[in-house]
Amino acid sequence: MSTPRRIYMDYAAGKPVEPRVAEAMLPYAKSSWGNPSSLHTLGQEAKRALEEARGRIAELINAEKKENIIFTSGATESNNMAIKGVANRNKDRGTRIITSSVEHMSVVNSCKFLTTKGFEDVFLPVNQYGFVYSFVLRLFRKREHIFSLQIFHSLGLIIKAKRQYLNCIATN
Repeated sequence: MSTPRRIYMDYAAGKPVEPRVAEAMLPYAKSSWGNPSSLHTLGQEAKRALEEARGRIAELINAEKKENIIFTSGATESNNMAIKGVANRNKDRGTRIITSSVEHMSVVNSCKFLTTKGFEDVFLPVNQYGFVYSFVLRLFRKREHIFSLQIFHSLGLIIKAKRQYLNCIATN
């Protein structure tokens, strides 16, 4: 009797490390694994590697400053920091947070938490393909925060014109 073939269908939640990425990370996992906040030699080696990676990423995405690149342990931590941080820092610009009804629970929970701090959350419905209806985008008002909607051209134009924020979950 043969073993059944395994089919994995949740690549949105986790997937194998891309072989080229694993190969690039291997030296740091084996020899430069120190805490980059430490003052000892191993920590300073790790810090140099981390700062080099930060610089390369900043250059790749054309960031204003490499210090604007923040590494986190994963999407949940990133979403919490981005959503709560941007909302609180810009509360004077508006207190409505708009997101879709099919977001990751870290987004949903961050939005719900902010309602305890005086924010209003709006969860937009999606069509049968999981996308926000395009006509809904025209309803956005100037003083609203926008988080975690699917990216497409018209949304990008609205955000740019109104100087709003978009949190893109792109972890895999």
